[in-house]
Amino acid sequence: MMLTFLVATAATQAASLRPGVSSVSFAKLRDLAEAGHSDLSVLHEMAGVVNSIMLQEGNATDHLTASDQELLLRVIDMINNKMYASMNSAHNSDVSDVDDAIAAINRCSILWTARSADGGDLYAMHQTLIQYQNSLNDLEDRVDTRTLANSTAWSNLVTHITLMSPAPECPAFPDPRTMPTLDVYFGSSSYVTWWLQSQQAYLPVREAYRYANLQLKHALLAYAVGLAQRNTAFVTGNASLSLVARSTKRATGSQRSTTDWS
Repeated sequence: MMLTFLVATAATQAASLRPGVSSVSFAKLRDLAEAGHSDLSVLHEMAGVVNSIMLQEGNATDHLTASDQELLLRVIDMINNKMYASMNSAHNSDVSDVDDAIAAINRCSILWTARSADGGDLYAMHQTLIQYQNSLNDLEDRVDTRTLANSTAWSNLVTHITLMSPAPECPAFPDPRTMPTLDVYFGSSSYVTWWLQSQQAYLPVREAYRYANLQLKHALLAYAVGLAQRNTAFVTGNASLSLVARSTKRATGSQRSTTDWS
């Protein structure tokens, strides 16, 4: 360790340490050493004090005492055996955690690939949801087509009603009622002619609208049913996928899962 080499050379630099300042530093170092060397933060502070001692150069003629040298060597041993050992242990633990996480991810990937491939339960569920969605798309297309047909039929009916010729005047019943007057009255009627012709022209247009409107109502009802079925399938699929995520987590030993399907 570089720190070991630097601290060891401190004993040969006794003449370069400032009087007073070095004694204060050694006093602080001794207090830290006695306070508890198992605390990693204390070990870091001790290393800082040692570094400070070696940087305090001057023209002093004092030499390190045997006690100071013993303290430095003891601190070196603490740092090597405690701080660096703790750092190595933490590093090894991190490496182990990363390896475990990678292994869990690989197990999860293998399991997910198998279940989502053709023949897997997730694949089958996905295909079912696609079928529901495709059916709903077809029902929506039918609604659009029949909405257009209904609008067209209604427009035709309104146009026909608007363009109908007005009814001719209906003659009053003859008075006095005699055979000649009744023969003329029942001989012909412009109103009857108009009524029969207008009826024959009106009824098909009206029935076309009624049929188109009824077909639209059926399409809307079918779409509502299909939408409810699709939504139910999606909710069920989402719940099933949540169960899959939890079971996969247990099977792979992973610590967390972010799978979501909406």
